[in-house]
Amino acid sequence: MELSHQVTAMTAPAQVITITASSQEILTQSEYNISLDTMASIQIIVSIFGLIANIINIKTFLTIRAFGDGVTLTFLLLSVSDLFACFHSAIIPISTFLVAQESKWHSQLITSQTTGNFFPVDPTYTSILSHHMYQIFNLFTILLTTYLVVARCLCVMYPLKFRSNITVRKTLLVSVIFIVSSAFVIRLWHPPFLDNPWGCFT
Repeated sequence: MELSHQVTAMTAPAQVITITASSQEILTQSEYNISLDTMASIQIIVSIFGLIANIINIKTFLTIRAFGDGVTLTFLLLSVSDLFACFHSAIIPISTFLVAQESKWHSQLITSQTTGNFFPVDPTYTSILSHHMYQIFNLFTILLTTYLVVARCLCVMYPLKFRSNITVRKTLLVSVIFIVSSAFVIRLWHPPFLDNPWGCFT
C-alpha cells in the first residue's frame, strides 16, 4: 500500500510550488504475519524454559526449607509468581493462534449452516484472561523484587535487627497485600472484561 500527500507552498505572489511525497509500507501483509508467527514461537520457547527453570528453583527452595527464613521465602514466592507468569505467557500466543485458526474455519464454512465455536473453551476469552493473569503476576513479581531490595538495604543498615524485622509472618502478610493490590490494579485497568472473567467457559 502506498501513501501519498501533496504539500503546497506559496513562495511568491505569482508562484506556487507543489511537492508530492510518497511512502511505501515497511512490511507486506505476509511478512507481517511471518513476523508475528516468529515472535509467538520465540515467546512460547522462552516461556517453556522459564517454566522449567522456576520449577527447579521451587524444588530447590522446598528442599532447603524456605519457610524458615523470610528472605528465602520471598525468593520462593518470587519463583512461584514467575512460574505462573511464564505459564500464562505461553498460553497467550497459543490462544491467539487458535483464534486465527477458528476464524479460517469459519470463513471456509461461511456458506454452510455450521454455527458456534470449534473449541469447547473460547480461545478469545482464554487469551484475554491469560493476558490479565500475566499482568497480575508480572506486577506481583515487581513488587516482590522491590521488597527484596528493601530487605537487603535493611540487612546492611541494621544487621543486628534484620532477622526480627524480616520474619516469615511479615513476608507472608506483605505478599498477600502485594497480590491483592496487583489484582486490584488490573481490575481498574480492565473493568469491562473482569465483570465476567470466566466467560470463556460459558
